[in-house]
Amino acid sequence: MVRPDESELRELQSRAYGPDADIHLDPVALIRLRELEGKVGGQVGARPAADAPGPGAPVAPSVPVTPSVSADADEEAPAQASAPIESGALRPLPRRRGALIAAAAIVALVLIGAGALIAHRTQSDPLQTGARQVARLSVDRGYQVPRAIGGDGVKAKGFVDFHGLRAVVVDLPAEGGAADDVFMEIYRDDDITDPDSTEFSGRMWGGNAAGSFPAMVQFEVSSDTPAKLRSVYGGRSLQFVYDKAHREVIVFEGK
Repeated sequence: MVRPDESELRELQSRAYGPDADIHLDPVALIRLRELEGKVGGQVGARPAADAPGPGAPVAPSVPVTPSVSADADEEAPAQASAPIESGALRPLPRRRGALIAAAAIVALVLIGAGALIAHRTQSDPLQTGARQVARLSVDRGYQVPRAIGGDGVKAKGFVDFHGLRAVVVDLPAEGGAADDVFMEIYRDDDITDPDSTEFSGRMWGGNAAGSFPAMVQFEVSSDTPAKLRSVYGGRSLQFVYDKAHREVIVFEGK
């Protein structure tokens, strides 16, 4: 029969010396462990010495044992020894190991937090403006680009109507063998009454490409934009980006 103190001691030793040691986080349990280990040491020293062995007899190692008595056994019945307590049980509590475990846990939490921060900042909207894509405008092959915008001998293509707005991308030949200069213009479709006219009267928004940056136009939807556009995006901001690889104009809506 295992005494309560012995059972408690083994449990505390498991928390102190086992693979999942956590007693360094529980000061009360740590004090109790030292108290019980002190009792075990005192009991070992108080036991009567065994009969001296005869000459040449092997000397058995001194191992602390705890007597175990059956519930219905006679008081004079010899006590049976329970399983010996490991000699390692009398080791001092490894404070250094507990401190290292706590330090490792803190470092792990810091790294996890840093990883969460990095993951949060890796996104498709680096400025966190909350913009969302609302349309991809394809080339309108039946649209005649006005001469006032494209001009003679200039490569230009118009895109499908977007709530009364028209986007046109113009490729202007560059000098010295450099890549063509891509320019995008957005204007009200109803401002063009004669495609062959070289004159233009109305509001126009434009933007150039620059190196690897695409041509882009952005503005707020105000009173000088078509009524059809205001009915859908009134008070919002729109951004038109030319996707040269797919020959499309991507429209984003912002706040």
